[in-house]
Amino acid sequence: MAIPCDYNKEVVMVTTIGIDPHKATHTAVAIDGSETVLGEVTVPADRYQTKKLIDWASELDGDGRLWAVEAAGGLGYLLSQQLVAGGEQVVDVPPVLASRVRLLGSGRSDKNDPNDARSVTIAALRQPDLAVVLREDHTQVLRMLAKRHLELTALRTQAACRLHSVILQLRPGGMARRLSAKQASRMLGGIRALDAVGEQRRTMARTHLGDIRRLDREIKANPDTDLKGGGRLEDDSHRRLRCRPGRCCVADRLHRRHRPVRIS
Repeated sequence: MAIPCDYNKEVVMVTTIGIDPHKATHTAVAIDGSETVLGEVTVPADRYQTKKLIDWASELDGDGRLWAVEAAGGLGYLLSQQLVAGGEQVVDVPPVLASRVRLLGSGRSDKNDPNDARSVTIAALRQPDLAVVLREDHTQVLRMLAKRHLELTALRTQAACRLHSVILQLRPGGMARRLSAKQASRMLGGIRALDAVGEQRRTMARTHLGDIRRLDREIKANPDTDLKGGGRLEDDSHRRLRCRPGRCCVADRLHRRHRPVRIS
């Protein structure tokens, strides 16, 4: 049975451009649907990187273009976001997928292979379900706030452990697990008959206690309004983060974690 064909239908030739990002430079390779290399360029990683890449891509043949960035959530994060902000379509190519293409194409999986960018391009051409890179929105704000909160609490825990360790060398039995910063300060002031080494240990303990108080102030200053209701966000898109039945959203979980942490 003959398959009907529309010979008058225009064929759209999309150019696929793969980018191998590095700290100092970015290498881009463009291919067509038959994996023929149309061009290659290496640009320095500076404030003009996006403009140079788009200007170079505009000179290539084709009705459209698709950018494929290796590790768009890692080393290629800034470049991919700049391309998306410029109206370009960008997909994320996992490094493992690009490595497999290099291995099958040249028998080598070495990341320093000069065909890295071409391997990224072929992977994007032959893999239809790659993740599309989207522009940053309110969810990234929540991620940054959550990361900052976890970093502060981790630093406070480290300072508390150091304080416990030093006081154990100054006072038999150390200090109780449930002890406020004010009580710890009075305890340090009440220790008598210390030699030069003991005085230095007390000074170090007070330094750790000062770190704890400073971190407590920073944790308290963590913006609850951003976490709970998105009050400082520029749009109302945070409403999409409402909890589903039986589950709590990220903002509510972070808000419950944001509570006074004891020295222990």
